[in-house]
Amino acid sequence: MKLRAIVAEDEPLAREELLEVLARDPEVVVVGEAEDGEMLFDLLSRHRPDALFLDIEMPRRSGLQALERWIARHGAEAAPLVVFTTAYERYALEAFNLEAVDYLLKPYDAARVERALRRLKARLRERSTSSAPAGKLLVDDGERYVVLDPKEILYAERKEREIVVHTLRGPIRSRMALAELEERLQGGPFLRVHRSFLLNLDYVDSIEPWANGAYTVYLKDANHPPIPVSRGAAKALFDRLGRR
Repeated sequence: MKLRAIVAEDEPLAREELLEVLARDPEVVVVGEAEDGEMLFDLLSRHRPDALFLDIEMPRRSGLQALERWIARHGAEAAPLVVFTTAYERYALEAFNLEAVDYLLKPYDAARVERALRRLKARLRERSTSSAPAGKLLVDDGERYVVLDPKEILYAERKEREIVVHTLRGPIRSRMALAELEERLQGGPFLRVHRSFLLNLDYVDSIEPWANGAYTVYLKDANHPPIPVSRGAAKALFDRLGRR
């Protein structure tokens, strides 16, 4: 999923320097640039970004004042994740009080900006996961978060650098790791039957021997292809299904 960001920086050279580093990350989209506090307030209301790179000292209204005013009107829950950008270390306490994700000193160091981005993405994933309704699962398909009931999932398979989650409503592609999906579905009727397949056992129709102790699973929905079961996962499969 794209990380939508606003850059609030009144110094043109510093702003261009930061934008250049952000542009290297294909997952980051800068939806607005603010040169002063009033412009920042308007952009926050218009775009509702995921993240804000905030220069504290800005004309007309400081970046900090603009953010605090916006939070007072819309609530802290709606506020973007914040990375403070400043030439002065004295603002570190304000950054801590506002639970900033990171604190960048000018001139910008590309490696530090990239680390801040990693922190932003991790925090955004945490926020999105915690906001899911009870019993639901959020799956990032690259454009949005799809809310799924685990019961909808037939199986998931790994394909190169992504996974395909096959559901009752159709396939959903995601950059999530299969191991992460498996962990988030723990406690349900799911089993990793192959290094590339995670299976919902509630949809198993039949199991056939294949070769060398491996098996093939056929789903109740015949429109889906057979799913391989590795030799190492076969015992767990039969144990979970209660027969051998």
